[in-house]
Amino acid sequence: MTSTPAAKKTYENDPGSGLLFFEDAAASGDPVLSGHAKTPAGENIVLAAWYQELQGKKNLYAVSIAAPGSPKLRAPDAGARMDRKPGTGTLYPEEQKTNPKGPDVTGFIVTPTGVTYRLAGWFRTGGRKEFYSLKLTIPTPREQREADTPPGEPT
Repeated sequence: MTSTPAAKKTYENDPGSGLLFFEDAAASGDPVLSGHAKTPAGENIVLAAWYQELQGKKNLYAVSIAAPGSPKLRAPDAGARMDRKPGTGTLYPEEQKTNPKGPDVTGFIVTPTGVTYRLAGWFRTGGRKEFYSLKLTIPTPREQREADTPPGEPT
């Protein structure tokens, strides 16, 4: 399991927004995405994500979350359901987008302080970088049930 230093730079995001950048040459075990966000409550967080191909299940990004300045972000356990523990989350690629303006990835994260947010990301290209523009929202009651339900079980 490889770890990556948490972001050292400070970034100003509007509450409920953030960026998740594709890493240029991620070595085996390194995150493929890393970035930062500000929750709707104003909490700054840093994020790193590892792509996981799960046999017989939906592929996902396993996300680790920490406060800025935290020493390390570690890869979550392979194949584990991440969106229930503080400092973890999951993002699923949208395989059947019906609205071209809809998000390209969606999921849930739990901040290190234990607050659950719905996370949506739109693929963007800026300069020479590819990234997801993020939106963090408080989940609706239905979305919260979805976040608390293991994959494949009815909500």
